[in-house]
Amino acid sequence: MYKIVAVCASGVGSSLMTKLYAQQIVDSEGINASVENSDITSLSPRDYDIIIPTSDFSDALSGYEDKIVSVSNLTDKQALRDALVAKVNELEG
Repeated sequence: MYKIVAVCASGVGSSLMTKLYAQQIVDSEGINASVENSDITSLSPRDYDIIIPTSDFSDALSGYEDKIVSVSNLTDKQALRDALVAKVNELEG
């Protein structure tokens, strides 16, 4: 099971919305994953397989670039789906 986390500044705005979208995506794609949301200061990146940050926090996650799913517009569900599925495929090798 993959552990996925959506991250924003407070952990209740953008990350909550992204968590809901990501959960819909993994469910519809049949991906065995749990999806959480977090604020950037509480995040422990090593605890997750995939991290979906708002664009302003990608730099704060240096050293974990291999875990990041980067989407410039988090409300674009198709872009998020494409990026998330690509990351899962990458992890499955």
